[in-house]
Order: sequence, then C-alpha cells, then structure tokens
Amino acid sequence: MTQGVTSVNVQFASHHLQTAAMYAREVHRIEIEHTGEPYGSFFDEIIRYASSVIIMSLAALEANINEHIDSVIQNSSDPIKTRCRELFREPVLKKYDQLAAILKQPFPKGVVAWENVKLLNDFRNILVHFHPEWSGQSGPHSKFSQIRSRKVKRSQFVVGPVFPHNFLSYSCVKWAVRSAIEFDAYYVGSLGLQSLFAKLINPPINLP
Repeated sequence: MTQGVTSVNVQFASHHLQTAAMYAREVHRIEIEHTGEPYGSFFDEIIRYASSVIIMSLAALEANINEHIDSVIQNSSDPIKTRCRELFREPVLKKYDQLAAILKQPFPKGVVAWENVKLLNDFRNILVHFHPEWSGQSGPHSKFSQIRSRKVKRSQFVVGPVFPHNFLSYSCVKWAVRSAIEFDAYYVGSLGLQSLFAKLINPPINLP
C-alpha cells in the first residue's frame, strides 16, 4: 500500500534573518564582555559572527524576494509567470526593482531604506568576494569605508583604518538586520504585498 506524500513549499527567508539576528546578539555579548580591553583573540569570534550577519541579512532579502516572485507565479497568468521566472537569474536588488515593474506598482528608490540595502549589498559582496588591500591604501575598501562610517559606529577594539575589522561592530550588525527588516516593510508597503518576515517571525526580532 502506497502512503500519500504531502507536498511542502519550503521557505527560508525568515530562517536567514533569524540567524542574522542570533549572530548579532552574539556580537553584542562579546563586546559587552570585553569592553575596555585592547584588541585580542576574542575578536576572532566577532569577525566570524559579524561577517555572518552581513551575509545572512542579504541572504534573507534574496530568499524573501524569491518567495514573493514564486507567490506571484502561482497566482498569475502565463505572460506574467514567464517574466517572473526570468527574474530568478537576476541580482537581488534588480529582482525587487523588476518585480515592482511587472506588477506595475510604484517603487520609489530615493529613500533611506533603499540606500541602506544597497550599502548592505555592497558590504556583502566585498566580504564574499574579498581581496587583500593594505590598510590606509586608497582603494575600493577605503572608499567604501568613507561611506560606511556615516552609517555605523566603528569597532571599539580596532585602531586605525583596518577594513573590514573596524566595521565589524555591534552597531554595524544591528544596522544590517534592521536595514533588512525596514527595507522589507518599505517594499511590501509600496507594492501592497504581505510581509513574509512579519508573517513568519513571531515574536518580531528585537535586538538590544
């Protein structure tokens, strides 16, 4: 006798975001435990947790838009389905932009939420595709640092322009998680969609 198999639509955006928040809390814990101390071996943990927050926050946003695209595909006519399927090959921010265009919904991009998520995407790309650069060198890292320093507090443990270490702080990772949440809220509000983060993450993420 063959037993029936239940089909499950597996979604992962909320897990990525909750993972980012969990690692952010670890960065906060380590900073509190070592406040006032000079740079030491404990900072290796901060590097691992903080870089994971940046990567997972962006991963949450990409999984999130993929889930929105899939939902539109399931509930649309063939021409829209075809256009939406093509979006899966696009970079994450272009997916958000193009889905709004397909749905013919306004999506103004000259706002803080969009600028923050662009910066988060740039930071994620730098970490994932990291290449060496001397501290103090006038290269891509130093140029990115000038922009980033206007958004977050640098690490209390790092002296000098040592990138990315000087930005691997709790201030930075809290900004990353909040940027993902706030961008999602802005996007779904603009397009009239339901927030999958708000639907699946209960209670809502709260960082110290």
